Amino acid sequence: MRRVALKGLWLRRGRALLTAFAVVLGVAMVSGTFILTDTINKAFDSIFQDSYSKTSAVVSGRKVVKDATSGIAPVPATVLARVRANDKVADASGAIFNLSGTSDQTKLVGRDGKPLGTSNNGQFGFGFDPRAERFNPLSLTSGRWAAGPGEVVIDKGTATDERYGVGDRIGAAADGPTRQFRITGIARYGTVNSIGGATIAVFDVPTAQALLGKRGVYDTIFVAARNGVSSDQLVRDLRTQVPATAQVRTGAEQAGEDSKDTQDGTKFIQYFLLGFGFIALGVGAFVIFNTLSITLAQRVRELATLRTLGASRRQIRRSVLTEGLVMGVLASVIGLALGLGLAKGLNALFQAFGIDLPQATTVVQTRTIVVALALGIAVTLIASISPARRVTRIPPVAALREGATLPPKLGVRRPSVPLAIITVAAALSLAGALGVGSLGVSMILVGVGALGLFLGVIMIAGRLVGPLASVVGAPARRFGGPPGRLASGNATRNTTRTATTAAALMIGLALVTLCATVFGGFGAANKSADKKAVSADYVVTSKSGFDTIPAAVGRSVARVPGVESVSGVRQDTARAFGKDVIV
Repeated sequence: MRRVALKGLWLRRGRALLTAFAVVLGVAMVSGTFILTDTINKAFDSIFQDSYSKTSAVVSGRKVVKDATSGIAPVPATVLARVRANDKVADASGAIFNLSGTSDQTKLVGRDGKPLGTSNNGQFGFGFDPRAERFNPLSLTSGRWAAGPGEVVIDKGTATDERYGVGDRIGAAADGPTRQFRITGIARYGTVNSIGGATIAVFDVPTAQALLGKRGVYDTIFVAARNGVSSDQLVRDLRTQVPATAQVRTGAEQAGEDSKDTQDGTKFIQYFLLGFGFIALGVGAFVIFNTLSITLAQRVRELATLRTLGASRRQIRRSVLTEGLVMGVLASVIGLALGLGLAKGLNALFQAFGIDLPQATTVVQTRTIVVALALGIAVTLIASISPARRVTRIPPVAALREGATLPPKLGVRRPSVPLAIITVAAALSLAGALGVGSLGVSMILVGVGALGLFLGVIMIAGRLVGPLASVVGAPARRFGGPPGRLASGNATRNTTRTATTAAALMIGLALVTLCATVFGGFGAANKSADKKAVSADYVVTSKSGFDTIPAAVGRSVARVPGVESVSGVRQDTARAFGKDVIV
């Protein structure tokens, strides 16, 4: 029977390949996403390891409140003197360097007076001692490091895109007015011209402290150990010399922490792309289910003949599942191979949008192979189970008759089952929408409810085809002549087939409607909230709506003729009574 199944599949190889193509797309999306994000993470790991390769220990402020603008405590400048006095320290340097701190945001301003880059990609301002180049994670491609109040080094990505060179003047602004600086050098971060399309401005430490409002403090103190002293020994010794608001890590530990922060940032990309992959796999499952149902309905007499020749129901079922298994393996292998190309294509797409991600040797982890193959094969086999069971329920003699068809599905025979599923699913969705439990629980309830609604509607859809076709097909029957009557009759001749065929389109339209409704609702809710909350005639914000603006702007606006009153607003995340709150 296995040989019969494989030979039959070979004879229908064109249809089999086209049927499996939907699963190929889903597997390619999943594997490509894993390959892309794993490669990015490996590249960042390499960059951070190289950045701290000459650093034995790193002293930095503790994270007081997660996601707060000022949530990372600074390190007092007096700590640097104590660290340098330690007999295990060969060299130490304080720096303004914080990749995860929004307080270090510094905009580079172009010749037209407009900020370069966007806050979504990052606008970093660093301060390094030009005499301690060993601790600087950036490397010069031309010029020299900034060493005075009017000097700056910019990233090569910005210099190339905006056509700046050594000796040119460029503006820079943090929480204050724009100041002009002379470019003394062009630098790269590790192996990339920029970090994900971010702009980078590197000053000497006093200039960065003044520009960012950090006089008398550092973000980070880099430390190198004397010969014969290990990084772990130095860290244990330094922990007794730093305040409670600071922490000490080895260079390798700090590289791992920076890498972890970066991986947390790439998880959004991973989840976003995986979402499309799983949707494609879901639609692919319906396509395979529908195609197998149709092809098996056409092969009822063929399979009945095998039964009369001695094949058992179990053998027939196994032959159908073997076809599904072969299609699943084929689709998974092709999808995995296409995932490699898709990962490179997605990376090129990011670069086209100005997101310069670091490059590394393509990473294909065992997890990627296992997940891609398991998903593709499992989805195909699950989609094959119901057609395989239904085709064996017809008695061989009855199946040999002209016009024999597959028995109806459970939802058609027992409408109470899908109605019960729809009722329970609707209740779960409503409970989630009303906010029962925590946010995570509510989202799970809505998700499970939505899946249940899909399943219930698909199971009972065969009973809905007749009434819908009578209404929708009325114009065709009346004005379409014989073709119109034929089309209407074909739609109602096999309602199960019509409903199953429409299922994939139903899912696609439902997803489009869901996204349009959700995003439209968010926009309307925000607009309504703004109308109720804001009673001012004018509102001054940053262009992005999220970046901070200097407090002096409020005082300047108050002096404008015709302005009666001005109110400045500050907002941040704080921790009080064991909880994160908005202040």
